[in-house]
Amino acid sequence: MDEPQTNLLYFSLTPGVTHAFTAAQLVAACAAEGVRFLVVPGSDPNRMRMVTHHQVGDEGVQRALETIGKAVSDPDSVMGSMSPARAVSYAGAHK
Repeated sequence: MDEPQTNLLYFSLTPGVTHAFTAAQLVAACAAEGVRFLVVPGSDPNRMRMVTHHQVGDEGVQRALETIGKAVSDPDSVMGSMSPARAVSYAGAHK
């Protein structure tokens, strides 16, 4: 069977277990660096979604990974991000 190909990536955090911050705080911290993604609306406030555009190449994906990695490795920068309520709506805004 062939692996499906998609431009959607869903992932989650487990605050208090793996991280001291929420998904909304991570979204806000990354948005401040120009990497935008969303908290998925619904029952799990820690589930996020990233979507790549067809014009986003390997460099753009690498930049997103580095930005997320930097945020995750420095929880204080994430904790200082915008409030979670604003982070969700800000995540889709253009910088």
